[in-house]
Amino acid sequence: MGPDDRGARDRVLTAAVELFAQNGYAATSVREIVARAGVTKPVLYYYFGSKDGLFRTIADMAREHQIVVLENAVARTGALFDNILGLFNDVLRSVKENRSVVRIFHGLVFGPDREAPSVDITGFRNRTMDAIRIVCEKGRDRGELAAVDLDGAVHLIHSVIHHLIMDQIAEIQDYSQDLPGRMLRLAFDGLSIQKVVS
Repeated sequence: MGPDDRGARDRVLTAAVELFAQNGYAATSVREIVARAGVTKPVLYYYFGSKDGLFRTIADMAREHQIVVLENAVARTGALFDNILGLFNDVLRSVKENRSVVRIFHGLVFGPDREAPSVDITGFRNRTMDAIRIVCEKGRDRGELAAVDLDGAVHLIHSVIHHLIMDQIAEIQDYSQDLPGRMLRLAFDGLSIQKVVS
């Protein structure tokens, strides 16, 4: 197999993501994956070693993608609210573009698919929480965040983004595009330093 076969590897990945998201890991066979990808079993084994190896490759790619998205969000300079909203929008755009991948890993947490290879699911959550914390700490250091329980603030902000991620996974489209900003604004109204007018 040479460099021209790179397309075969990508087709296997695409087929596996679609099938794992649709049926779960245990209910998806190698035969189904290669049939959808238009390749033979030896192609899958050549690139990934096994169905487990294929699944782990998908998990590694998802982790690497999330890290890039969060690093970009943390690198923003500007007002706290704008930085958190930017993080929200980046994460939600990524979820929308990679909905099937996100469904696979949410299925491991909330579904019956316990036969999949072990993946550090909590790492996805923890990386998001860490990014929110860093952005909040920067805002606190600039005097944009009131003297509140930082851990509680991080959890509050994370709960809003998690709610919106779940809506993306379910493909709920009955809210306006400004909803993330409105929800975040409601959270920040209780977190930001209030100016006292005398």
